Amino acid sequence: MNLRSAILAVLAAQLALSAPPDTKAPAPPYVEINPSLLDPDIPAQLPPDTHRDLTFAFSPDERWLAIVANVYRREDPRGRAPGPFSITRVLPLNGRREDVIQIDPHFTDPHFMVVGSPVWSPDSDALLVKGLALVPATGNRKLPDVIVKAFNLRGEELMQRTTSFRPPTGGIYGFLDSKTLLAHSVSGNAFQTTDLQGSVIRSWKVPKEWNVIDISVSPDRQLLLVSPDDQNSKTLVVDYSSKKVLASKDNPYNHPFSSSGTALPPYFAEHGMTFCSPGDFASPGPGQPDPGRTSTECWNVDSGKRIAQFRRFLGGAPAAVTSGGSLIVLTDNFPVKSARSVSTLKGPGFSERIIWDFRTGSEIAAWDTSLEDIGGAYRDTPVAISSMGRYVAEGAGDILRLYRVR
Repeated sequence: MNLRSAILAVLAAQLALSAPPDTKAPAPPYVEINPSLLDPDIPAQLPPDTHRDLTFAFSPDERWLAIVANVYRREDPRGRAPGPFSITRVLPLNGRREDVIQIDPHFTDPHFMVVGSPVWSPDSDALLVKGLALVPATGNRKLPDVIVKAFNLRGEELMQRTTSFRPPTGGIYGFLDSKTLLAHSVSGNAFQTTDLQGSVIRSWKVPKEWNVIDISVSPDRQLLLVSPDDQNSKTLVVDYSSKKVLASKDNPYNHPFSSSGTALPPYFAEHGMTFCSPGDFASPGPGQPDPGRTSTECWNVDSGKRIAQFRRFLGGAPAAVTSGGSLIVLTDNFPVKSARSVSTLKGPGFSERIIWDFRTGSEIAAWDTSLEDIGGAYRDTPVAISSMGRYVAEGAGDILRLYRVR
């Protein structure tokens, strides 16, 4: 055996005895977008360290990304804060910057602020946006008005509804189908369906103990996910047309859901055939028992049987679920890891974010995401996934990342 053969034999033996390669799922490719650049007139008016809160939502046809930026301006030298304002844009995922759609220029009013994520109609032709008018016009000076507006893809307003602030925000949950909205009655505990012009189509009362604040809607099957009490002790799958409860499951949280906190309401997946509950990772409020951290689980709507459970880590919020597929984005945020130079989003640390296929049980992508600095407090950046899992968006401040998953 010559020297070259001997070296190759030794290397082969070392490789055979070495640890197996890292099997962590790969990070998907992404591009970074500065949301402020979508409006060339805004950046010149703002200092570079102006804080922005971002929310976003993909259209069901995976052609558009709606982006809302709430901009919080700094105090002037006299200590006066000019107040926040909102920018709403619809970005084509396979188009030019010139094709960006501007939604309602009145939303830049310094007394108006968008709340929650925008909501798309099932046919991707209309967008629903909710906001708070910080200077109310309804006569209730103690509470801000809630303004709910719907727009088409030409940026034209289709509907406006103004009510006094009360949960659920604006009294409208979303689209029951492409032309019908599911709303909460302004008087009594009742659901209503309305057209885009606000005319009531149908109304039915629900049990008074039902929690009608956090509701998920499946336009594919006209199903609702509701809780029978304020503590969200169960999740009920309700058929809107027949008013029947199709399935019921116990929740381990025993405390209210929070869209910005740690116990998220469940989501529909696979066109309403499945619903999934992201895991809980924080303690409940004062006086409430601590049920401990829980895992993400998915159930079949018709049988009520659990079909999947994510086991690698508990918790998972912020999370996002494909409405037409079997993918879930989960965030491993406890404990917070130390900072890494590979992360470009601002923050002193990072969390791991993964995409899990609950049908196959596999993780198809994983990456590190930085924390967002909110006045010295740090939180995970919001995330959204498109209906079939082709795209994922996450971001904060001046950076929005758009990932191509498939």
